[in-house]
Amino acid sequence: MSPARTFDALVDAVSACVSGDAAALVKAFSAVPAPEFYAAAVRHRCAGLLLSAIVEMRLHGGAAAELRKLLQRYAAACALDSANLPGQITALVRTLKSAGVPHALLKTAAKLYAGDRRAQWSQTHDIDVFVPAMRAADALDALQQAGYLQSAADGTVRAYRLHHHHLAPLAAPRGGKPVEVHVALAPRRAFSTRTDWDALFATLQEVAGEAGSALRLDAYGRCLHMLLHGAGLYRLSDAAQIAMELAADPPLLAVLSKTAASETVQPVAVKAVLAMAARIACMPFEREAAVDAYLDWVRVREDLPARFRGRMHFVDAWYANGGRLRGPATMLAVPRNVRAVRRTPCYRELAGRAFAALAAYALVLRKGGGARA
Repeated sequence: MSPARTFDALVDAVSACVSGDAAALVKAFSAVPAPEFYAAAVRHRCAGLLLSAIVEMRLHGGAAAELRKLLQRYAAACALDSANLPGQITALVRTLKSAGVPHALLKTAAKLYAGDRRAQWSQTHDIDVFVPAMRAADALDALQQAGYLQSAADGTVRAYRLHHHHLAPLAAPRGGKPVEVHVALAPRRAFSTRTDWDALFATLQEVAGEAGSALRLDAYGRCLHMLLHGAGLYRLSDAAQIAMELAADPPLLAVLSKTAASETVQPVAVKAVLAMAARIACMPFEREAAVDAYLDWVRVREDLPARFRGRMHFVDAWYANGGRLRGPATMLAVPRNVRAVRRTPCYRELAGRAFAALAAYALVLRKGGGARA
């Protein structure tokens, strides 16, 4: 069975998780072989969500049995890898509070601090913390005094500071997870939507944890983060998290629709994430033709061999620009060298992406597939 059917089955399964429909979840599991489904779930960071649903719905036999075993082994490995993560996050909060640096925990760090231990069932690469840009240097100093190390070269550190939405990652003491200090939720040049501290201050809410009260994004802020982070739909988990927020608060869809409508740099890609989230949440959502074409392309892309799938940036840009190569999404698809202060293009990677796009397009034509333009 093809990866495209696997992706469709994964979307159906995630939707069943959000709605709590055990029969639909089993049906989605039955659509493709368990190893194939499992690989897609891990790649799209949905393994933890699926395992949680299997446990809550008490699914043991049939199509869920083999998948449950695979997911349990994966979750156990992830939990072991991040066993010390809650303690590290608590220490991080204490460090920044002692230094008087305003901060908010993002993504998995916020969930774990709030006591959601199932957040450890998916792989965690780093800890994300959000600070005002004017206090980023203070946050960096406080963390370095606590033992975190700036291991990147000076040119890389400068490039992150000038061109990225977070500072260069900090290596943690005692084998902990790296920390990324964010001054925004998304790169400035990638979206018109503002995501700095001042723009999102009203979305911050308190959450209780072992180091006392800390800040995290509220439901709208979390959805906005996933809406921009998920642009491209390379990880279905972003849309899935939005869908869960929508299921808990349906009027939020109208608010997010207004936000997506105001985006001018990548409107199609952002609306596509919201459309996918609405589909997962089984909520009506009026889509433009360009958004439909983008979603069709995502299904085609997920049917491609892995060696092509990860290098489809220019084809993604074509659909993100509404069916043309010229546009802001194309410039974003040009690979940049993070180690170069001037952010010069990486010509070898650029050539690889161009070749992969042409080869993948020929493969799609040979199979008789394609997305609507």
